[in-house]
Amino acid sequence: MRILIRSLGITLLACGLNALQVSALAATTTPTPASAPSVNIADLEFVTEEFPPLNFKNKNGLADGFGSELVREILRRNDLNAPLTVLPWARAYKLTQSKANVGLYCAVRSDEREKLFQWIGPIGSITSMLYATPESDLRPASLADAKTARGVIALREGYSAQMLRRLGFNNLVLANNNTEAVRLLTTGGDNTYLLISSLTIPETLAKLGLPELAIKPVLVVTKKQLYIAFSLDTSPAVIKRFQDTLDEMKRDGGFAAIYRKWFPGEKPPGFEREADVSPE
Repeated sequence: MRILIRSLGITLLACGLNALQVSALAATTTPTPASAPSVNIADLEFVTEEFPPLNFKNKNGLADGFGSELVREILRRNDLNAPLTVLPWARAYKLTQSKANVGLYCAVRSDEREKLFQWIGPIGSITSMLYATPESDLRPASLADAKTARGVIALREGYSAQMLRRLGFNNLVLANNNTEAVRLLTTGGDNTYLLISSLTIPETLAKLGLPELAIKPVLVVTKKQLYIAFSLDTSPAVIKRFQDTLDEMKRDGGFAAIYRKWFPGEKPPGFEREADVSPE
């Protein structure tokens, strides 16, 4: 018995095989549908930083906050599981650049980072401000005025530090996290600035046992959008799958429900990227 089997452009000659064996052989050559990109669940992971209420480690040691809830819902809708780990920002940032199948959330999408990652979003926005101590006489008219200060504190590998370097600031003081950054400002004297997101200031002050007026905003510097940043070695099919799921959530109200839970009264971002507010 000689049977020709044609599949995927390959002709197979089956000799002495029964019909069941032939069917099984043919089935193994059936292509995977393009609509279901392969995801190696064992390799997929997400990392974030301590940045409440966007992301933080809760009392049970688990990743929590807006970003963590959003990522888990995207995974659930795709019948996937993946670990979510809270790390120091610089470590999470470098890991996402050096390892495939890693998603970093919630990350500012900036010019410096555009070609370093693949982007899913937008999922939010963040405003960065210059802060000073209450007794300080600093009144900057623009970000450039901060170049003459004794120091400008920013987060290590944060987008603010990256921007300040590009703008020629030589007085950077780098902190590993928000708590350290605020502590450096409150103990650093009256000729020092802190450039940081206004979103996390209330919880950071509370964590340090400081009053709300322990630092004061003196200048709005940037407003940028937040994304999930995936490593460049992650399959584009996976990126599309996650972006499609996020867009679906925005259409069916799932995204808005999560967003308003963590940011009551705030308008959720839409489908398109918005223009940044920037000193450049």
